Amino acid sequence: MNWLSWDGYRQLWGRMVFRYAGRNISTHNSHTSRKFYNLIGWLYDSVYSDQIYNYRKAMAHVADHYVHSGDRVFDVGCGTGIFIDQIAPKVGMILGLDLSRGMLKKARRKHRHHPHVEFVGADCRYLPIRGQFDVVFSAFMLVILPRKERFAVITSLYPLVRDGGRIVFLTAHDSLSTEWLTRNEWTYYLEQAGFEQVVFEELFDFYRVVHARKRVM
Repeated sequence: MNWLSWDGYRQLWGRMVFRYAGRNISTHNSHTSRKFYNLIGWLYDSVYSDQIYNYRKAMAHVADHYVHSGDRVFDVGCGTGIFIDQIAPKVGMILGLDLSRGMLKKARRKHRHHPHVEFVGADCRYLPIRGQFDVVFSAFMLVILPRKERFAVITSLYPLVRDGGRIVFLTAHDSLSTEWLTRNEWTYYLEQAGFEQVVFEELFDFYRVVHARKRVM
């Protein structure tokens, strides 16, 4: 019998997770989404980020290439703070936002000794945030929203990016599922929201980085 290698298993698991993202119980509405992530917050890293092929490597790539020393960063849908783990040593300030108390509990525990890292529990569709950031980042979050609400969220992030600042999404390739936005959809949504210079980078078989800048007024 032929058995999958460890990397083969992780790649298969990643493809399954991304194929059904946006179509499982956690995406029915904000109530079920909050309950689901509250329940799995304590084991999210061991089930997802540690098991999915190159998940952490993709996060590290974005941290290395799209976030600069001293940046003020807003992480939308920060979960357990996996991206924040990567950037905390070099940035000036980080604000993480998530709907789930369970995910934030773990994120806060990991970063309790970092005074420049703060968290807020809120729905990304009703942002209680003011101020501006050098980088607004989000990973795999928009896919849990109904498609019609994704553009509204992107538009609401525009005022939070400073002039010349960046918005960066780590997402999955649309060949895995129709729930993931295509390049054309990303470009349309971002440009309609006011961003420009939309650039894509494909990573590690099924990851996609989407990067754009806010116009300097």
